[in-house]
Amino acid sequence: MRFSLVMATINRDQEISRFLAKLDAQTYQDFELIIVDQNSDNRLRRVIETYQNHFTIRHLRSSVPGASRSRNLGLREAKGDIIGFPDDDCWYPEDLLAQVNSYFKNNSEWDVVSGSSAGESYWDRHPGTVNQFNVWKRGIEYSVFFRRDLVLKIGELDESFGPGSGSPCWAGEITDYMLRALNIGCHIYYDPNLVIHHPGPIYTNQSSKLDVIKPYHYAIGKGRVLRKSNAPLWFFAYQCIKPLTKSLLGLIQQRPEQQQLCWAVFQGILQGWKAEV
Repeated sequence: MRFSLVMATINRDQEISRFLAKLDAQTYQDFELIIVDQNSDNRLRRVIETYQNHFTIRHLRSSVPGASRSRNLGLREAKGDIIGFPDDDCWYPEDLLAQVNSYFKNNSEWDVVSGSSAGESYWDRHPGTVNQFNVWKRGIEYSVFFRRDLVLKIGELDESFGPGSGSPCWAGEITDYMLRALNIGCHIYYDPNLVIHHPGPIYTNQSSKLDVIKPYHYAIGKGRVLRKSNAPLWFFAYQCIKPLTKSLLGLIQQRPEQQQLCWAVFQGILQGWKAEV
């Protein structure tokens, strides 16, 4: 099976170099990389030239901002059997594509395969099928791989989600996409042992100080996906109660960072739920 890896990128070059080096080291080499470049300069030219004779790289330019818009642009050009959406700051273990290929080859009933992010306790530790309730801890943009036939059925990503979308929903596009797949009867399998590396956690900025802006906007995306997917009210309430409880505990235990972070998440989910879908 051939992979089409669609990467949207802006304002990064060293991270792209690392990703390409890890791709070059993959034990499974049947893939194409589609880079959708939103930069106004030519910062990626040198790193692309370094690897363009090692494997197929298709370099597309986009003047329109937005991760989901760029992924859709790349998706229209994808020719592979399996589609992945690596972040521009993630990187793959050398056997990652071989593992994913094996999963699809040996399990014809799986339409989507999802893995976890290295070093983060947030993700579900147990493998199994994905449904509308556990999808939140069983998939993120860079850890999910789709059969191309399924992608053709689902259609494109919702461009009102994700970084650069112009909306307050800075995340949620792949969760929305996975839920759309489930809605048409697709089978998604999650294996936490399928690990992709990515910087984290999301709640600190480059100076390692508490950053509540990003998780707030990520939570808006979550709330909007909950509303868009017609999640049961009890499940929406459960998703709100969790951060609210943690925020109150942070206040009682005099842990201001926990209190601020969880309060921001609670507010974000509410805001997203109230948004028009």
